[in-house]
Amino acid sequence: VQHEAQRLEELDRLRKEFVSTVSHDLRTPLTAARAGIGLLETSAGERLRPDEHRVLGTVRRNIERLGLLIDDLLTLNQLEAGVLRLDREPLDLRTMITDALSAVYPLVQEKRQVLEVDLPAPLPVEGDARRLEQVVVNVLANAHHHTPPETRITLAGRVQADSVCLTISDTGPG
Repeated sequence: VQHEAQRLEELDRLRKEFVSTVSHDLRTPLTAARAGIGLLETSAGERLRPDEHRVLGTVRRNIERLGLLIDDLLTLNQLEAGVLRLDREPLDLRTMITDALSAVYPLVQEKRQVLEVDLPAPLPVEGDARRLEQVVVNVLANAHHHTPPETRITLAGRVQADSVCLTISDTGPG
């Protein structure tokens, strides 16, 4: 039994190391692809046909999706290893939400969904801006994924006493 437990611990350590290595190794070609698409859009943008612009847009969105998946893998690995570092600072949650919306909005448009946003000013919180944005992106991407085409996703934020409440709802089956 003890030998089996040691073997499982070693397998888990190797899995975590593998995920970390692969995630980091995927970033290099992803960065090169992102730069190549940006260069192509800038240098040839005016000469491209509408269908070619759509293809480049789809490629760019898929590159961004891969980047988000890699971020999720790295975060999960750090969380499981107990080494996830949070950089807490005072911030306005609307900034993270705006960045998250820009990452998810092309997916929402592609599916002809309506994204309704209701954010009063300001939404003061203390937290890790990068991780908060990642959480909002994940929840919005989940809502997008599980909500049928041509339906509504709603994001609303409110200050309630000494806390901030962020609500994301959709008309999906869940």
